[in-house]
Amino acid sequence: MATQKTFIIDCPRCKAKVAAFENGRAEKMVFDQEYGEPFGNALAVGQCPNCADLLAGVCHQVGFEGI
Repeated sequence: MATQKTFIIDCPRCKAKVAAFENGRAEKMVFDQEYGEPFGNALAVGQCPNCADLLAGVCHQVGFEGI
C-alpha cells in the first residue's frame, strides 16, 4: 500500500505548521552556466490535514549531495 506524500507548510487558517497532503507537484531543474552548478525549484500543491484548505509551497534547492 502506497503512502501519500506530504510537505511541511504553515497553514494560515489553522495558524500552525502542518504536514499537508501533496496532490500535485511541478519541478524545474536548470544548469546555471554562470556558477557552473545545477539547481532546482519545485512547487507543491496540497491540502491541510486539519481544515482541508488548499495550500501551495515553493522549494528552492541550494545544493546536491556529493557535489
